[in-house]
Amino acid sequence: MTRGNCPLCGSPVRATEVKPHSRLTCGKCHADLHLGKDGSLVIGDPPDVEKQYQELKRDIRHMAKRVPFGNLAIGLAVLLVLGLGMYFLFGPGERLEVVAEKAARALADNDPDALKSLAAPGTGDDVRRWYDAVHPRLVRLREQWGGKAEVVEAHVAREDRDQHAGSVGVSIYPVISGARDVSLANPAEATATATVTFEEATEWTLTRWGRWKLNGRATYARVPSAPGAPR
Repeated sequence: MTRGNCPLCGSPVRATEVKPHSRLTCGKCHADLHLGKDGSLVIGDPPDVEKQYQELKRDIRHMAKRVPFGNLAIGLAVLLVLGLGMYFLFGPGERLEVVAEKAARALADNDPDALKSLAAPGTGDDVRRWYDAVHPRLVRLREQWGGKAEVVEAHVAREDRDQHAGSVGVSIYPVISGARDVSLANPAEATATATVTFEEATEWTLTRWGRWKLNGRATYARVPSAPGAPR
């Protein structure tokens, strides 16, 4: 169990995930956090492990070229890269729920660039097309909400690590005062509230480094107006 306080607002943060670089979110201020190597909570995204790995390989190649021992140095460099690769490949994996919540928040915050940064390789443009297709509906629904505070949720429907695929439903809806009792007090109002909930399905891909990425191509294909979408 990870215990600590949000560095931004000071609220308690509790999580079962205790591995370094795990993504977390403050339940009060919704700040993006991650677990540092020393176990402390740090504001912002965790380091991009895959990028660091590629940079390390490049640096090792440059170093090997400068060492006069040639084949020996290259052999040691290869062993080091393979060892690090095995750690990143079989090390701690990222939870789909955590990264999907970040995507849902980016959509709610009208931030297509943040969404695109979560895209699987080669699907960034599809993520942007998906955003352009579904976001206008969110804007229209917000006009009915009258500026009320919003609830942003990500519901994991499927997380299949063997198939490297996952599905997550995103829901955005207004906060209703006394929402737990409204269905009993006024069923008509509860039904009306349900009809203005923004809901979209997203598809995810698990990389070989254990990172979940938004599959823009598959997600965009679920939009009824998208080319090739199921009818």
